[in-house]
Amino acid sequence: MTFLFNSDAQRGAIFAKAFAKELPDLPFVIDAATVDPDAVRYLITWVVPENLARFRNLEMLFSLGAGVDQFR
Repeated sequence: MTFLFNSDAQRGAIFAKAFAKELPDLPFVIDAATVDPDAVRYLITWVVPENLARFRNLEMLFSLGAGVDQFR
């Protein structure tokens, strides 16, 4: 059960610190290339990744933007 952050590394570091404090047992990954796609259950992103379908066990997608029009 992994949480993948898909945005810039600087913002990702801020999120990683907060997740480490509040949810230390939840793996939090900033680089999608380093994670098993089947392990990803949660994704936070600014835009839809081109390869979204590879995260077959994805349960929840969070948008960093104010809207979700980009997820159509």
